Amino acid sequence: MWQPSPRQWSVIWTIAIVVVLGWPPGDPVKGQAPAHSLGVTLVEIPASNPTYTLSSTVTRFPPDALKSALLSQVQQMIPLIKIQPLQSGYPAIYISDRRCTIGSQ
Repeated sequence: MWQPSPRQWSVIWTIAIVVVLGWPPGDPVKGQAPAHSLGVTLVEIPASNPTYTLSSTVTRFPPDALKSALLSQVQQMIPLIKIQPLQSGYPAIYISDRRCTIGSQ
């Protein structure tokens, strides 16, 4: 009967640990996806926030000047959500994923 030497045991255990730790949870045979993921998000915080002027608010159809600007090759879109409470007396709030000032907001 073959008996591994201490050096062979160290190789066997190293491979076993790598396989066990590297194997994702779930069963790929049953179609279960791995239950973990790893990601890194790098965020740049500028020294000063950019300020943009607000010339008009367009709700549905843009005027000709804005239409031609939107058809050009370069635009800078800033996603902005306006939340207006239904109850009177509360101001509207604006939420964006960018740190900037638009108008006085």
